[in-house]
Amino acid sequence: IAESVGEILSGLRCYFDKALPVMLLYKQERQQYQEAISEDSNISPSTIYGAEHLLRLF
Repeated sequence: IAESVGEILSGLRCYFDKALPVMLLYKQERQQYQEAISEDSNISPSTIYGAEHLLRLF
């Protein structure tokens, strides 16, 4: 069970990273996102944005 939970969480994180700039950020947040991502292209959005943005999926 622990392995399947890990896979679910990994998939959710991947979906969040893809959906964040397209669906989850408000218009005024997008410039901040671009600046944060351009500083370090190896950083994933899920390490910057948290639960309040994740809740926008629902």
